[in-house]
Amino acid sequence: MKFRKMILLTLGLTILAAGAGRCQLTTDEALSKFVAAGMAYKDGRYDAAISLYTEILQGGRVSGPLYYNFGNSYFKKGQLGKAALNYERAKKFIPRDSDLKFNWQYIQSQIKFYGAEGEGRGIAQKTFKRFTQFYTLDEMVMILLGLVLAMGVISLLAMYFGWSAQRTRRILASLFLVFAVFTAGLLGKITFERDIAVIMDDAESYFEPRADSTAHYKLSEGMIVKVLKTEGAWSKVQRSDGKIGWIDSQGLEKI
Repeated sequence: MKFRKMILLTLGLTILAAGAGRCQLTTDEALSKFVAAGMAYKDGRYDAAISLYTEILQGGRVSGPLYYNFGNSYFKKGQLGKAALNYERAKKFIPRDSDLKFNWQYIQSQIKFYGAEGEGRGIAQKTFKRFTQFYTLDEMVMILLGLVLAMGVISLLAMYFGWSAQRTRRILASLFLVFAVFTAGLLGKITFERDIAVIMDDAESYFEPRADSTAHYKLSEGMIVKVLKTEGAWSKVQRSDGKIGWIDSQGLEKI
């Protein structure tokens, strides 16, 4: 698995998603632990790296590179479930990162039925999913705000310069079309990511939410499923091939 250059990872950690008011670690403290974790990883001390990355997360600091390295450390320990979980979390921050994409694709090749429900069920669905995964939620929101601002500016320019109604409508219609596409993408991304979880260990799914129920099918460590319903200590999940079953909720973790 690839290990990103330390300078890029350090720079990435400075772009923190957590608000400063909620952070227990200062930026300098987080960077110090991050660098130490990177050195531990390079030395093959994966448990030490994981411990340091955990301290950073518990200190209220999160970033794409942090989750990426977290995933690398778990992969080196052979824990595909936690590796997949952290790669998926990293994708929320750095979806276009080439190293993350490489490692994520490798994880996919190791796990049967990796993708969440609905993946690969048609060109339109696959295209839409790729579109939503290309941007982060923040990027989509900023693009939508920019489009609203652009439509307002165009309207003012049209009035000021006396553009024809046809020209103005054509420009505004084009912007609105892009706005509609990104709105659909944003809603689709939120809906898709809301109930997605990763299987932490190999497990059996059952026809009913109880341990003495009949086993239905197996779930592999690292597999991504869609959580349809939670009932007590059980979760009703859907595999990528559409099969539905119940598993102990402790056996999965939401992305």
